[in-house]
Amino acid sequence: MGIYNKPKKKVWQNLGENITKFGPLSGTTAPDFTPAAPGVVYVNTEGPAIYISKGTSSPSDWILIWD
Repeated sequence: MGIYNKPKKKVWQNLGENITKFGPLSGTTAPDFTPAAPGVVYVNTEGPAIYISKGTSSPSDWILIWD
């Protein structure tokens, strides 16, 4: 048997509570605000289109991943 080291806290906690508590963000247009954390998913329900955030500097940090 190998040794197992259990992590002290959940990995997802580092990304912010809003991501894990509320799931993907959504709206009826493309996101025009600065993401709160990298890896946030945004769904345009009118598009439909899906975006993911790559950073937290400006609204241009949203990347279109499905259209």
